[in-house]
Amino acid sequence: MAAARDGGRLVLVDADCSRLPWAEALSALRADPSVCAVPVIAFLSHVHAERADAADPRLAWLARE
Repeated sequence: MAAARDGGRLVLVDADCSRLPWAEALSALRADPSVCAVPVIAFLSHVHAERADAADPRLAWLARE
């Protein structure tokens, strides 16, 4: 969040990382009007397709292709 507020132009998210509450961080990013337009690219293993659902249910099919 801090990097996005400091002028970051893209957020990369490792959705396989269990140490970072990435789903909550993305929700907070989207809820903040000052950074909600910053594009986000999340990557994850095909073995964790349910994590794509947590990020955005409309994109879950990407992890299943």
